Amino acid sequence: MKQILINVALFLGYCLFAAISAYMTANSINSGWLSGVPFFVAYIVAFSISLIAGVALTKIIKEIKNPVNPSKSMTIFWSIIFLVFWGWSFMTNVHYAVVANHGDKVIAAQLHSCIAYLEKQRAAADEDVAKKAAQAQADISSRVYNLRNNFEASLESKGFYGFGDDCIQILKQIENELNSDTTLYKEGKYVIYNESYDKNDRNTTDRIAVQGLKTKYLGRINSCLNRKYDAINKYYNAQKENTDRLEETLQIAKELEVRALPQIKDSGKFKDYHDCYDDIYTKLLSKMPEDYKSSIEETQISEDGKTELVKYKIYPSERMFNAFNLWQDWLKGYISDDSDIDVGGKLPWAIIVDVMAFILIGLIKWN
Repeated sequence: MKQILINVALFLGYCLFAAISAYMTANSINSGWLSGVPFFVAYIVAFSISLIAGVALTKIIKEIKNPVNPSKSMTIFWSIIFLVFWGWSFMTNVHYAVVANHGDKVIAAQLHSCIAYLEKQRAAADEDVAKKAAQAQADISSRVYNLRNNFEASLESKGFYGFGDDCIQILKQIENELNSDTTLYKEGKYVIYNESYDKNDRNTTDRIAVQGLKTKYLGRINSCLNRKYDAINKYYNAQKENTDRLEETLQIAKELEVRALPQIKDSGKFKDYHDCYDDIYTKLLSKMPEDYKSSIEETQISEDGKTELVKYKIYPSERMFNAFNLWQDWLKGYISDDSDIDVGGKLPWAIIVDVMAFILIGLIKWN
């Protein structure tokens, strides 16, 4: 009777530590491969894992203590079962401890990196668009002004004072310059000298008439050039839509910084951090430009010319909430020392919880 009571007490003690371990495992897997199920389902799965590991350990102990013909194959079988299920429990317990202790800092660091990135990209985009528009206008102005000066010189040439073929040829060259990029800017054709309507201007030599033609065609050149300026401005203003999207995303990030971060600061609750991450991912991270990812990575070129990850300058929240990714990144050294993620420091806690559970179940005398 006494042994039965001891066994019950030991088993209840084991269940207590197993329940603690299962709670940590449930939080971990509920943010990963069981993210779509209610927490109590994840907890049942996690507690089952702990129980199976405990049962496997008792089977191993039973075979080892068997004085008569212990089964080597069964010992190996139950050892494999124990290592698989305990390994899973241990890995997820460490994952839970890392998130519970560092989740708010990792999320805050990534959110701040998003804001810094968006501010830099917005400023660069504004400057880039303005520079391109100004350069395009300067280029067409230079070409047209040079030809316009040639037109004036030809019109008032000492060799032939008047509106001759040379003047018309220059006007056609100006038209060609203005029409060279009409497809890009989505505009109509430029016409300065119309063969049908302006044919009577050809070979005009009267000084007063020539001055009238000078005013007429210079006016057309200036009008066409202004129209070209408008087309360039319209084109590059459309390019600013990307800047507007960056600004919109930036405002979302700043709003999250003010609203979301204070709610999770020093919370210590896995679920609070994961809910906050889901909110930030939906509203911000999923909308970040493609090259944001590379901005938080430190890379190098391998000998075969491939780009290799060295470490994360800012550790991504999405990887922190995945137990496999977190362990992989820690073992490969991808987690920067500046990221405030201490995986190694959480190993003893996870070991203590499981070891206490296994010691208690190992002390139970089943016979």
